[in-house]
Amino acid sequence: MTATVSRQSTISQAIDYLRLPLMGGVVFIHCILHNVVVNDTQLVSSEHLLYNIVHHLLTDEIARIAVPLFFFFSGYLFFSSGLLFTRMEYLNKLKKRARTLLIPYLFWNIVVVVLFLALQLFLPQLTSGANKPILDYTFSDWVNTMWSIREGEYPINIPLWFIRDLFMMIILSPIFHVFLRYSKNWGIVLLGILWLSNIQTYPGFSLAAIFFFTFGGWFRMYGHDFALEAMKIRSAVGSLYVLLLITNTALWYHHAEVVHAYMHNLGILVGMATTIGWTAYGLASGRLHTNTTLSNSSFFIYAYHGIWIALLCKLWVKFIPVSTGTLLLGYFLLPLVIISIGVGGYILLRRWFPTFTAWITGGR
Repeated sequence: MTATVSRQSTISQAIDYLRLPLMGGVVFIHCILHNVVVNDTQLVSSEHLLYNIVHHLLTDEIARIAVPLFFFFSGYLFFSSGLLFTRMEYLNKLKKRARTLLIPYLFWNIVVVVLFLALQLFLPQLTSGANKPILDYTFSDWVNTMWSIREGEYPINIPLWFIRDLFMMIILSPIFHVFLRYSKNWGIVLLGILWLSNIQTYPGFSLAAIFFFTFGGWFRMYGHDFALEAMKIRSAVGSLYVLLLITNTALWYHHAEVVHAYMHNLGILVGMATTIGWTAYGLASGRLHTNTTLSNSSFFIYAYHGIWIALLCKLWVKFIPVSTGTLLLGYFLLPLVIISIGVGGYILLRRWFPTFTAWITGGR
């Protein structure tokens, strides 16, 4: 029993510790300065090689482990140890996730609708010109704001596609549980192969969500300690990850899109193992410590950051002379500003409006 408690404690600490760094990665993913469009005009019209390489390495390679890890952790935390999954357990978990996921999902999408409306009415010069005016929305447009109105794939608050897909995974979890129970190891291998194949899926049912949510559930159901196992191979996978980052960046630079797509996915898997392994090692050795407030603030940062990072990117390239140096400065500075405001805003809201903050952050 003591070993089990210790193991679960290490896993929980690793998950809690990684929440904020991984959320920082998500913010960096959405800090895109080179594709800013205002009034149908792209503001950065020339190539900046050093910026492009740095952006690709950090955003399109390293930070891309963040969302798969969040799905993985969610699957691990959702499923229970063992092969039993009762109807009552499922209904209780579904009810809890409706409070922690669905209510914040609806709230933060509505917030972005209001902000978009304000921009379209009062600051139209900062809009891209590609979005339909909200005052002209039809009934189907309003429905799609919560599902896939942005580029036909995302809700109006783009980052919230993760919650949309996660909630669908939770609804379908009894099917995944039966699949894992009877397919055992071969089932998760099959899902992994499907994900690696880059097959296109329908919004709400991404293969990334299906594979990594189920992968986390597989670890929990069959009692595997992913933190301990990753920690044992941290040096080997860390070295392999560095090699893959160099290789994948070279493939991207030489426009080897097909090969890069498969190698990129392999890099995500190795990067996940590397991140978990070294984090677990740091926590076990006492070199790393979890700050609960920072960990809990990650959801608020996630929910609020999308439109604000996009707005800051527009303002940066519109009013700061564009050069390689200013693009690099903005790329590092703007996410740090968004994250700092998010942490501070969460702390103040939790202090002044604790009940409201709990509702909009799923109880965090």
